[in-house]
Amino acid sequence: MTRTELQELYNAYLGAELAVLKGKSIMLNGQSMTME
Repeated sequence: MTRTELQELYNAYLGAELAVLKGKSIMLNGQSMTME
């Protein structure tokens, strides 16, 4: 893995965490996940 790929994964993870905190549904691998 390149540094860029790791950075993109990290950013995606942070985005997912923020979405969960805001109570929004997130898209992961094309599947919608709704966190309560």
